[in-house]
This record gives sequence, C-alpha cells and structure tokens, in this order.
Amino acid sequence: MDDLALIFSHHNNDEANNTISFSNINNIIGAKFGERRSGEQALEHLLAERKRRKRISKLFVSLASLIPGLNKMDKASILEGAATLIRQLGERAKEDDHHQSTIGMMTKNNLLPEVEIKSLEKELLITILLYKNQQKRNIDEILSVIQRLHLTIKTTNFMPFGTTSMHITVIAQV
Repeated sequence: MDDLALIFSHHNNDEANNTISFSNINNIIGAKFGERRSGEQALEHLLAERKRRKRISKLFVSLASLIPGLNKMDKASILEGAATLIRQLGERAKEDDHHQSTIGMMTKNNLLPEVEIKSLEKELLITILLYKNQQKRNIDEILSVIQRLHLTIKTTNFMPFGTTSMHITVIAQV
C-alpha cells in the first residue's frame, strides 16, 4: 500500500501547513480493515449476501400475504401496512378485554349465558342461550353490549326453548 498523507491546517504565526505521513496505515487502523478478500472469500460473501436478500424478499412476500387490503407490494408499503395492522389488532385486543369485563358484569349467580359467535367477512352470527333466571334483565344488556361494541344489529330472533330457557339469534355487521 502506498504511503498516505494527512494534511491539516494549523493557524499559528510560524506554521501554515503541517503534514503527517503514515507509512503503514494497516498497523494504525487494523489489519482486517485494510485487507482485501481473496476471490473465494469474495464469492462466498456475494453468495451469502444474495441468500440473505432472497430470504428477506421471501419474508416480505409472506408478511404481505398476512395484511388484508394491501395495494402496493413495495417494502415500505408492506412495513407500513404491518404496523397499521398490529396497531389495529392491539386496539381490538383492548376492546375484547373491555368486552370480557362487560360480560363479566352481566353474570348473575355466576351463571353466564351460553354464547357462540361465527363470522363471515363483515357479519357476525351471535347465538345466545339464556336460562329463565337470566332472561328479563340480560336481553336488554346483551343488545346494549352488542351496540357498545359498535356492531350494527341487522336481525334478531327470540325463541323460547323449553320452559326454562330462551334462544336468541343476532346477525350483526362489523
């Protein structure tokens, strides 16, 4: 390696310019920094880098497939969509926790109504089985909870089931 020179200005009355010369910069910076890779090492590095980029690209495609409604497939849009989705899921988890606590308030004598929820796109089918001691108070509370969850009730059906229970079916839109 050729000698390198570092020139700096020094504003003294006597000296205008000073030059410092390094005959072997590898000793100062570190041998590894100044070394060049052999052809085999360079090829290994190139192949490893290609493999890394290919793996990252596959992971971006995989991530994009998990994000609903993604229009653009560039990496920035995928990351932005993923961040938005994670935020929404966090908010939904908080709402679900609130919903669970609200349902917990509806208990009477530690008996909860049997609830089954099925979803299809933006609609929910909610079926509820209430026992006789829960019917009067809980029907209003159940419909109130559904509305507080910002669900639009499209259809409701109330059917007595035997002499001790009520079967309620609600179709709601998210």
